[in-house]
Amino acid sequence: MSMGMDELDDKARILVVDDTKFNVVLLIDILKKAGYKHIDSVYSAHEGLKVLGISTKGRVNSTKDKHFDIIVTDLIMPEMDGLDFCRHIRKHKIFDNVPIIMITASNSMEDLAAAFKAGVMDYIQKPFKFTEVLTRIQSALRLKKALDEQMQKEQELKLSLNSYRIQVAAVDASPNGVAVITQDKNIVFFNEAFVRMMGLQRENLNNRSILDLPINYYCLEDIVFYIKNYENLVDFDKDCTIYNSKGREKIIASLKIRPVMNVSGKIYRFVLVFNDITEKENFKRKVFADLRIAESLQQKLLPQPILTERVIIKGIYLPETFLGGDLYYWNQIDENRFGIILIDVMGHGTATSLICMYLRALLPSMILNNPGVEYVISALNDYMTDFNQAARNEIDYYCTAIYVIINTLENSIEYVNAGHPDGLLIHQDGKRFKLNEGCPPLGLGIPFEIRKGVYHYTTQNVIFLMTDGVLETYAKNNVHLNEEVNGFLADEWNQMTDIYLADRIKEQVARLDRQDDISIISIKIVERN
Repeated sequence: MSMGMDELDDKARILVVDDTKFNVVLLIDILKKAGYKHIDSVYSAHEGLKVLGISTKGRVNSTKDKHFDIIVTDLIMPEMDGLDFCRHIRKHKIFDNVPIIMITASNSMEDLAAAFKAGVMDYIQKPFKFTEVLTRIQSALRLKKALDEQMQKEQELKLSLNSYRIQVAAVDASPNGVAVITQDKNIVFFNEAFVRMMGLQRENLNNRSILDLPINYYCLEDIVFYIKNYENLVDFDKDCTIYNSKGREKIIASLKIRPVMNVSGKIYRFVLVFNDITEKENFKRKVFADLRIAESLQQKLLPQPILTERVIIKGIYLPETFLGGDLYYWNQIDENRFGIILIDVMGHGTATSLICMYLRALLPSMILNNPGVEYVISALNDYMTDFNQAARNEIDYYCTAIYVIINTLENSIEYVNAGHPDGLLIHQDGKRFKLNEGCPPLGLGIPFEIRKGVYHYTTQNVIFLMTDGVLETYAKNNVHLNEEVNGFLADEWNQMTDIYLADRIKEQVARLDRQDDISIISIKIVERN
């Protein structure tokens, strides 16, 4: 047993849902090595619902044999994805306190917002790490234990309220602010945590209207609307702002309202429970602000277009969210040669963007001082291998790349493709050549031979380089890339302008549904007479 496993962890039942067998085997291996003994796994969301005893028609037949303490699910799965899987689970109160952790390769704020809205408690970014998986699962199990204890206390409190016996001592021990109000919105009971949150004197709260409290106006409106229309509404659960006159200037709290019946079965009171989430919200805002700064820095490191009589080079970069794992760079080596490189580091988010910035710092000297395409690719492989050895990550990072040198004096193109999507060389007469000679991805720590590709051109040409996010986006939206490129090029051959292929594709891709970073380089070359 490892990582400080306690009695709860040792007995915890874990359900793993992922359509990729490799991910399931890897997760189970990680969990078993950490000491978890009770792990079930399935390969689809439908199987997951069946194991939990949930029917897609809304019925649930959950027994102790089907009880789980935590569910770990993939986001992207066939037939039913992870979001719909979560929504089906969250329809049933019996699973309210069961944490769901989403495994996803996406770092999109929209995707994460949709996941949390669907009922996900936390997420793990692909490729996941041993320590991250265990830390997140242990945190979720601790939270579940706390939620179970809190739910038990709330059930006990509800029984006491229904029988007119409010156990003040038990409620006062709660860290959440609790108040009971009448249908006229007057406060008839409150605990010590509620007093602290409001920043008012206890004597000033008795029989005071909830509308007089320092709570933001829109939240008060929602409270009034709920009390008037509770019979036609689901339970109230929203965030609100409290303008505390003591200590902190502003408190952000999640507010739950539940109606209470008297012995005649009529609603006569409402219980308000305020949970202080200020620290959590401030942390989220700080993270978002830091990500914005990093995003701006990453964008500024991208090169400006090259517009010459013989060569036009332009690129676009669309990260999936704030930060991405794509990088492109180019430079004019001498009067006749241009070096262009496109790199895609595995994964998304902060770690991959930092690796991109590390590589970006190395590229200028490598390209300007070393004329051969093979040397630059070999040097990048050495740098990635050295990085992995120095970082000592549990999972080694790798990257794909394609490096091209255009020689306008000799009308030649040299390139090496290191495990990257094929580059496209498109001749003015419509002929196409794939730029796929090269070697495996870089940083894997394995020996390999580098094969250079060479092409001599005799007329106008376009080179089109892209990351795999482009291919995946077009495939996901049922759009044929080849047809689109043909259409874009139809009216381009006679226009030596800087606004052409890259911009045309950027306009289209920006409108498509995507889940990966996208980088595109388009290069227009004119033969020297």
